[in-house]
Amino acid sequence: MNDSTNPETIRKRNKKKQETNEQRSKRLARERKLKRQKRARETEQQHEERLQSIREGRKRKKMTETNSDRENQKNRENQRRKAARKRTRKLKNRNVLKGRNINQQTRQDHEGREIEEAYVDNEDYGAVKIT
Repeated sequence: MNDSTNPETIRKRNKKKQETNEQRSKRLARERKLKRQKRARETEQQHEERLQSIREGRKRKKMTETNSDRENQKNRENQRRKAARKRTRKLKNRNVLKGRNINQQTRQDHEGREIEEAYVDNEDYGAVKIT
């Protein structure tokens, strides 16, 4: 951290790091509720001003962004996507393995039933395949 960071900001940041999952979920719920209330009280003009301010901030950020910043952002996005693909692939593989274990006997039974149903005993000709 640099020396210009407000001590109150540091205190709040440290407090957030030390909270439990239950405390975190309660805090996030409280913050969402306050945000909804604030937006509900917001007039149309205030809403437009807020959106305009957000747009201007994004433009300013893009204009001051360096190549290394863009590269870092791109790398973070690629890592996030890669991690998401890995998670998805892992879940799919786990589900396939579970399904294979559960359905293996059912599939074998089903295949045997198809073979039995495919042939009908005929007194004159023996077993005749149904087509």
